[in-house]
Amino acid sequence: MENISFDENGPEEQARHQRRKKQLIWAGVGLTAVILAIIIWQYWQYINSDYYRDYGSDKTTEKTWIEIVKQAKNPLKSSLLSQIFNFFNDGSLTSRPALTIVSESSLLQSRPKPQKTISPILTTPSQPTPSYRVGDLVINEIMYNPGGADDKHEWFEIYNNSGHAITLTGGNNGWRFHDGSNHLLNEPPTNSSRGSLTLSAGEYAILSDNAITFLSDYSGYNGTIIDTVMSLKNSTSTLKIIAPDGIIIDKITYLNSWGANGNGKTLERKTAAGGSNDASNWAESSFNGGTPGTINNYNKN
Repeated sequence: MENISFDENGPEEQARHQRRKKQLIWAGVGLTAVILAIIIWQYWQYINSDYYRDYGSDKTTEKTWIEIVKQAKNPLKSSLLSQIFNFFNDGSLTSRPALTIVSESSLLQSRPKPQKTISPILTTPSQPTPSYRVGDLVINEIMYNPGGADDKHEWFEIYNNSGHAITLTGGNNGWRFHDGSNHLLNEPPTNSSRGSLTLSAGEYAILSDNAITFLSDYSGYNGTIIDTVMSLKNSTSTLKIIAPDGIIIDKITYLNSWGANGNGKTLERKTAAGGSNDASNWAESSFNGGTPGTINNYNKN
């Protein structure tokens, strides 16, 4: 029998290898084009989806989606690409295990939704309205009949009988003085009012019909003086101190029979704890002009 030899390096075999090589090159070009088309199509679907519009600004989850798209670059994930691969594969090429194609809707559903957190609205807590009690401030000394002309020379003293500081705010929503009519307090420096409106516990302040006249009468006085309107009758009057919340903190109805009736002296309270309308808790001052801004020094007779 005649032996037939096969030259694997012969012209025919070389031509076959050249054809195979060209086929593989064109297959690679085709695969690349298909991959690019798939990626462009998937991205176009993604940016036109409701999910992208709702969550596209979330950089973390968008990065996760891009990683999923990158995994789809393997051409063997597509059944169409697998057929193209197998058409040119004569067994000399090895494919990786087939992968499952995931639809766009599955990708979007599997993509974690960003947690939308609502930041609490920070507000500055409002300061509570101070609560005042009867007796926190008391009317402590009264110059109701200085002798001679009363005009602009009348005044009375208040005393902080509480255990804390009290601020005497003026204006329409502030403290009021009542002598038959309500009168507002003029905050310093209005009408020559001066000093601090915040009275510490145990501190005094003067409410005067005229601050300038008072300072002329009492040139040595260095405390708080608040100018207001007042008209204290020489016979009897009712005086009230009213807090901003409407509470009457102190009220007194004095009589000229209690003393200090036109002799240049004042009517002084004996004790802050004693009754405001108790005649026995009031006495005429020992000194002419009284003791504004200091401890009372009344006639003990």
